[in-house]
Amino acid sequence: MMLLSSLIGPARPPTTTQSEIDANLPIALYNENIVTEYDLLGNAEKCQVCLCDYITNEEIRVLNCHHGFHRECIDKWLTEGSNKCPICRGVGVPPRESETNNSGPIPTTSTGLDSMGPPFF
Repeated sequence: MMLLSSLIGPARPPTTTQSEIDANLPIALYNENIVTEYDLLGNAEKCQVCLCDYITNEEIRVLNCHHGFHRECIDKWLTEGSNKCPICRGVGVPPRESETNNSGPIPTTSTGLDSMGPPFF
């Protein structure tokens, strides 16, 4: 099962923590200049998670892919749903350096896949 998990990935999409979100993603107050200030992509007039229009001085969070969302909506999305942008599926919060090196090498045919026998079809 561990071999299968290393080949196809986790059953549940990876999420992130609130502290990682706060450390990596800025909060901005919505105003008429937000599009140019943060170079927002897509529909900059409404949150694409809850589909509600932004109100002046409402807190929004801008991901590294330049998509913006209500702070509450995207924080819940990233911590409970998936650590990916709801629009482009880009990485929401970049993984810490220690997390990127823990996966280890992916097994190849010379290190164990042949020993599993023929596939069961």
